[in-house]
Amino acid sequence: GEKGGRVLVQTFSPDHPAIVAATRHDYLSFAAGELPARQLLCYPPFASMIRLVIRGPLENTTGEFAAQLAASLHKAIAELELIARVLGPAPAPIAKLRGAFRFQIQTQALDGGKLREAVRRATIDLKAPDDVLWIADVDPQAMM
Repeated sequence: GEKGGRVLVQTFSPDHPAIVAATRHDYLSFAAGELPARQLLCYPPFASMIRLVIRGPLENTTGEFAAQLAASLHKAIAELELIARVLGPAPAPIAKLRGAFRFQIQTQALDGGKLREAVRRATIDLKAPDDVLWIADVDPQAMM
């Protein structure tokens, strides 16, 4: 922005290219290093990603529902003949938060419209157990 500012960053990796570029206000260097890796891994902005987060008070029940959701997603992807990557279900990076166990499913595809349709088909009639909640985060900004 027009006004200067001050930012404090706590990190174990002060030499990480993203941190170095940020301290230099060097977006072009950051983008030159980051964008090829994102393209290679089919991450946004080159592909679409949807992260499903499932949480509930009982680890087994929550994990079983996450597995059921993943199976439904695989079926929907096959029906749409979509080329997609599905990772999980697996414990989320923060596996338990505020008393709830958390699992995640990450799916990526070049065709964002078909990927959203696959998630819609996989979840339209899916009934979660009591106290189990889930969300779909399209092109997530954070993965925690």
